[in-house]
Amino acid sequence: MSQTLGEKLRQAREERGISISEVAEQTRISALYLESIENDNYKPLPGGIFNKGFVKTYAKYVGVDENEALSDYARLAAAE
Repeated sequence: MSQTLGEKLRQAREERGISISEVAEQTRISALYLESIENDNYKPLPGGIFNKGFVKTYAKYVGVDENEALSDYARLAAAE
């Protein structure tokens, strides 16, 4: 089975040896939000355009294709 968006982002982050706190510091996204994204739990996030921005920024920082990450997120959002 293919990886979820959160799994892809976590794997990319771990492969680069980057901690959640480093991503939070560099992207200015709360560590809680980053952990929620990695766990594919979008309920704690503010929603809407903010979530898209967080996903895009996180993906870019860890080297995941931003458009692929946004389309994965769009599918998740549509399923909820």
